[in-house]
Amino acid sequence: MEDTVQKKIRIPKASFDYLTSMKTNKQSINSMINLMIAYFMDKDKDKKQIEKMKDENADTVMRLLITKNEFDFLSKEALKNGFLYARREAKFRLLNTIYKDKFYLPLEVEELRKVKKELNAIGRNLNAQVKTLQNRKAEIKNFDVQKYDIFLENISKKIDNLSDEFANIISQNKRRFQ
Repeated sequence: MEDTVQKKIRIPKASFDYLTSMKTNKQSINSMINLMIAYFMDKDKDKKQIEKMKDENADTVMRLLITKNEFDFLSKEALKNGFLYARREAKFRLLNTIYKDKFYLPLEVEELRKVKKELNAIGRNLNAQVKTLQNRKAEIKNFDVQKYDIFLENISKKIDNLSDEFANIISQNKRRFQ
């Protein structure tokens, strides 16, 4: 059984009345208060994580003793996740608990590269369409070239933003798992 501490707390009558009104047959006020405290403790865990990774070289070595079973597990997971070594799998798992911005697995990064390549191809195709429309706009009636240009410009901006974000994710992961 967990260690418990019994303390008296003072709360305003309005707060107590509110807790009493929320009370169900299955939950006591103590359990409701404990749930609220646990909620705020979990919420504070996020605050303890590092916001962003700084551009600095890893220069500290950490040795870790683990059991053979743990090593075997990490080795198997490393191969499943696209890492060659259990060390990289352990580092990946550790860094994902430290940073708010999560890292991606090598397999996921490869998929992001493919998506980025496809987005760039779509952008090139759209630009080719615009050039064709510009050259043939005298032939095409009932077509608003300006609206189409605005539409394509918006899509192009979104493609550029996604492409930049993917490039950032890919480079950040590459730096940390070298």
